[in-house]
Amino acid sequence: MTEKNLKIGVVGAGVQGVCTALFLQKKGYQVILFDRDQPINSASYGNAGHFSPYASVPLNRTDIVSDVPTMLLSSRGPLALKWNYVPKMIPWFLKF
Repeated sequence: MTEKNLKIGVVGAGVQGVCTALFLQKKGYQVILFDRDQPINSASYGNAGHFSPYASVPLNRTDIVSDVPTMLLSSRGPLALKWNYVPKMIPWFLKF
């Protein structure tokens, strides 16, 4: 079996999974997507199409929990909130 004849399974049909599958297909691989739901539903459904690489935070740090209050209180931090808008967001939060 040559490398391009490999069948590749991608777990998760969210934005990342679909993009990965399309990239692999364009490279000539046979790809199948596995997901328990329809494509672009779960996490990809609620992200509003917004990618924010500028706000990514490595979560595999032991001190991440102690950083959360500072992140929430910083208007330009990765967990910044418009506090006056929080009550309006409650119905959206409850959906998840």
